[in-house]
Amino acid sequence: TGLITIKDIDMMKRFPNACKDRQGRLRVGAAVGVRDLARAESLIAKGVDVLVRAFQDEFRPHEPVRLLLKSNSDPAPWGIRDPRIRVIAKFMNHAELLELLQQMDIFVMPSKMESFGLAALEARTAGLPVVAMAETGVADFIHEEREGLLAKTDDHLVEQLARLARNNDLRERIAEHNRDRLPPLGW
Repeated sequence: TGLITIKDIDMMKRFPNACKDRQGRLRVGAAVGVRDLARAESLIAKGVDVLVRAFQDEFRPHEPVRLLLKSNSDPAPWGIRDPRIRVIAKFMNHAELLELLQQMDIFVMPSKMESFGLAALEARTAGLPVVAMAETGVADFIHEEREGLLAKTDDHLVEQLARLARNNDLRERIAEHNRDRLPPLGW
């Protein structure tokens, strides 16, 4: 639902091939300046743009869902102004990272280019259910509905995240499994 403005119509005409969600809105969650193309490529490769836009599309402000993004770089170019989204941009040692992970309920790795997925392994080892792309190295230690949920496409990633966020029984069952059973790979 929402209002379509003249500006929206103009943008649809000017950019007919732009990436859009199911309602035809532009999928842009992370904005960068034109001089920072390397940063833009990095954000896109990691799937941050898809994750932010999907979060905003899927979860309404009244839902008790918040998104925490962790980065080692300055988040200012991302252009995120949603009060439900918090960005932590600093290097964290092992103890700080573990403390941060313990504040979360779900870990999402939207990247399509993870050969291993150390961050997902850290989260899984900390007891979090993981949502990640199926065609990455994360699938080596995340199995469907056991350690987390795997997605085949960006839209499927959104569906899997929403499913896990709204299904307390499934989320708790996976979290309990992850807390009780260490993966064969160490962190």
